[in-house]
Amino acid sequence: MVVLFTFSSCDRESILSPLDSAAEGSASDEDATPALTAESFVDDHDEVVPVDDEPTFVHDKSVQVSIIGYHRFSQTAKPSDMIARTDRFREEMQMLADSEVGVISMEDFLAWKRGEINIPDPSVVITIDDGFDSIHDEAYPVLKEFGFPFTFFIYTNFLGGSGRTLSIDEIKEMMKNGGTLGSHSVSHPYVSKVRVERNKGAEAYAKFLRKEMVESAKILEEKIGVRPTVYAYPGGYYADDMFEVAEAAGYEALFTVNPAKTVFATSNFEINRYVIHGDKPYTFDNATSFRGVPLGRKTLVAAEGEAIEKEALELKPKDGSEILNRSPLISVNLSKVGSIDQESLSMRVSGIGKVDPSYDVESGVVSWQVDRRLRVDEVAVFLSWKLEGAEDYGPALTWKFKIDRVGSLLKQFAEGGEGEASRNLEDELEGTGF
Repeated sequence: MVVLFTFSSCDRESILSPLDSAAEGSASDEDATPALTAESFVDDHDEVVPVDDEPTFVHDKSVQVSIIGYHRFSQTAKPSDMIARTDRFREEMQMLADSEVGVISMEDFLAWKRGEINIPDPSVVITIDDGFDSIHDEAYPVLKEFGFPFTFFIYTNFLGGSGRTLSIDEIKEMMKNGGTLGSHSVSHPYVSKVRVERNKGAEAYAKFLRKEMVESAKILEEKIGVRPTVYAYPGGYYADDMFEVAEAAGYEALFTVNPAKTVFATSNFEINRYVIHGDKPYTFDNATSFRGVPLGRKTLVAAEGEAIEKEALELKPKDGSEILNRSPLISVNLSKVGSIDQESLSMRVSGIGKVDPSYDVESGVVSWQVDRRLRVDEVAVFLSWKLEGAEDYGPALTWKFKIDRVGSLLKQFAEGGEGEASRNLEDELEGTGF
């Protein structure tokens, strides 16, 4: 049975029964039971406030972000600074998909910069400039296949025209499937044009900037229905006198072509970006190298066209392994890849630099014997080549292994040898010679 007590503004005697009152009168002050009051009842039955077990959000400001930029795509045109072959672009996207790198949207990048969310470390943002129709016809199907978000920067004089430009419908279609719209000015003025306008005086220059930066956003909003919040400087040229106009246009972030990683402290007016050149494959390797290690390939294409998994390449030391030998033989079997142009072979080993590997034509094995003690805990190997008759290098093959330097030294001591007993292990471990 549950009894509910309610109390009003009555005196204490009216609460206690006559028997209670009599007992109270006969008891000593020391033995008296504390009086029951409304206040003491509430104090004894305070509501227990549940503890909030939700973790506190900690914003990770240490993330490295690589913004990569393309222009045009083609299945047949010769690769150049502006043109990427479609099959090569797909191979680069496959490398991103195979890696542990996060390919994030512009919206997530900006939210991270605002301190609202965390993003993977490292991350990549894909951007495409100008507004050529090959964005929709060549790149978009690949990006859609991999489920990668992307941003395309359009200059409005090159919008909706005939021939090579994107149509309004194509832009809207891509925006429904991972695309973010950005402005790239009205007329795409290069640095020489900007300087001419600046030399006309402050008033004329301010009018020029407003047209290129503010009006371009308004035009895109009128034609597409969405006002862009990001802007790519034409030709990558920018100056401090553009920042105030950028704020007036409502841009949250503006993108350069400075080839460097973007970090939290990077100014939103000067976001770094790597332009990927179709005729220079190393630009993608540079853009996707994080803390000194590029992505590299996870699979190769065999001469017959099928994919070769990394594990089937007989890598030595094995990818991800830990070894004791500080001067190992480094090798890989490329026999299934096809005929290698031996002169094109290029191998780099972290902690050493470029080395000169040998190539056994009969077996297809590329190898290099480390000729000194490796002094790092983790070693990365980068190998690139051309197939015979090919014009371009493919993305580098990369693998890593660790060296147990302490275990290596202990093994050396355990095996003994003249003079070993006199060596001090602690000094050896702490010394530069280790």
